[in-house]
Amino acid sequence: VLALVLLAGGVWIWYQRRTLVPSEDAPAESTLPDTFSAAGESFSWDSARGILSYRFTPGIADETCSYQITFTGTDNVPHTYDALYSGGVCTGSAELTPGDVYDVTVSVNDDTGSRAALLARSLTVEPGNVVRWTPAES
Repeated sequence: VLALVLLAGGVWIWYQRRTLVPSEDAPAESTLPDTFSAAGESFSWDSARGILSYRFTPGIADETCSYQITFTGTDNVPHTYDALYSGGVCTGSAELTPGDVYDVTVSVNDDTGSRAALLARSLTVEPGNVVRWTPAES
């Protein structure tokens, strides 16, 4: 019994040492704050090109971070696009289906972690190229 306990202990110690990650290889902790928000959103529909243009101000403004925006329609399929950051504002365009209803989330990534926030609910392009949505704060 003592031999089995020693053998099991040896195997356990070997496995633990084998799965340890050296500190220089360990992933860095995220430098992002625990919460993330965005505001100042605006959306406009370009009927000639069939795209939605967007603009928002991220709560974490940093040139070294990357930003994305995700539109999730009634089919629950996310459509994610890069949001180009410049001068404190993120902008871009997305190919969406007019008439569908989308929830819009934005995210920030600093290569050590990411944060996301709801930006708008029930975004839709109505006849006459009118874009309607409910801000997340409402």
